[in-house]
Amino acid sequence: MPSRRPDRAAAPHVVRLALVLTLAGCTPPAARPIVPPPPSSGADVVARMHARWSGRWVTTLTFTQQNSRLTRDGREDPSTWLVWRQAPGRQRIEFLPAAVLAVNPSAPATENGAVYADGRVTTITAGVAARAQEQLDPVLLFTADLYAQPVAESVKQLTTFGVDLTTVRRDSFETRAVWVVGAAAGDLTRPQLWVDAARWTVLRAVDRPAATPGGRVSAATEYRFRDHRDVGGAPLPHEIVVLRDGQRVVRQRWTQVRADAPLDPALFDPAQWRRARR
Repeated sequence: MPSRRPDRAAAPHVVRLALVLTLAGCTPPAARPIVPPPPSSGADVVARMHARWSGRWVTTLTFTQQNSRLTRDGREDPSTWLVWRQAPGRQRIEFLPAAVLAVNPSAPATENGAVYADGRVTTITAGVAARAQEQLDPVLLFTADLYAQPVAESVKQLTTFGVDLTTVRRDSFETRAVWVVGAAAGDLTRPQLWVDAARWTVLRAVDRPAATPGGRVSAATEYRFRDHRDVGGAPLPHEIVVLRDGQRVVRQRWTQVRADAPLDPALFDPAQWRRARR
């Protein structure tokens, strides 16, 4: 019986296979993604928020805000605001009369509202400045200013709100991983900030004013920022739920949202309430 001879045509394939296996064994392992260390403080969390969104957050914003306040007898008390913003720190709110059913941006300014600027709020009554006092708007801070202003200013303002920036921990909120600044687990009485660990945006915040000189302690107010949508490249909440002692008191819905439109500086000057271009 004749002996079988090796198949010479298969030899090159065997050589190539051996070469591939050899090279595969020499290939270095894929580089692992660099995982940043956990934030060391609340100031570190704020710095990462700023680094993530600086230069990419919405600078100016206009929207209509539909409010629903829950009264003590369980009724819903609706109202509508027109809002103009310029981050950081500037905001104009016009309170629409209850009889207004449709928003007309070209109509004359309404007679009542408020202007936030330079750390102060001025109440507008009958078209003129009625009262001014130092005050920061927490919603403006948590949805705009933290991403637009220097970190040092944000740290200063959070300290003013009473947030303990030395306390930071991991947690979760509505399926999202978060960093909590200002309070231990289970404590919703202290001022605090819940920041999305992936998006570096605020999902929840608790504000509690300091006790008055007479010792009167105010109830904690909780803000939940929901229904995030892309506006000008930034994930802006379109619903804000406000709770007091765990019970909802206000729901705010944003509609007709417009980003990065040029705004007349006079909008944020209480003395020019009626003359500002809207």
